[in-house]
Amino acid sequence: MLLWMPPNPADGSDDDEKAVKLKRKKARRPRMSVPNVFLSLVVLAVVALVTMAHMRHISKSSGGASLSSQSRLPSNSIYRLAVPNIVGEMTSLHQYAGQVTLVVNTACL
Repeated sequence: MLLWMPPNPADGSDDDEKAVKLKRKKARRPRMSVPNVFLSLVVLAVVALVTMAHMRHISKSSGGASLSSQSRLPSNSIYRLAVPNIVGEMTSLHQYAGQVTLVVNTACL
């Protein structure tokens, strides 16, 4: 008694199953249509413009130190101090406010 019969290659049922699987796979794949690409480019442009504006604002605010920016410093800020430079003249640290500053103690005995 025969319990299983192999599919007939002339039948073409195997090809139909493969075609159905391919159609399902294509249907699941996300599509990048023209509106989606355009929207992505618009969002990227807006992010770039906001970043550029922010960088300009940072460079303007950290440039020259003004009296109004000194009044915004906390009372115990190191930038309110004046220290002697290598020539012996008093130099205000306020000119370095908003920049990365490394303070090194070079005292010796």
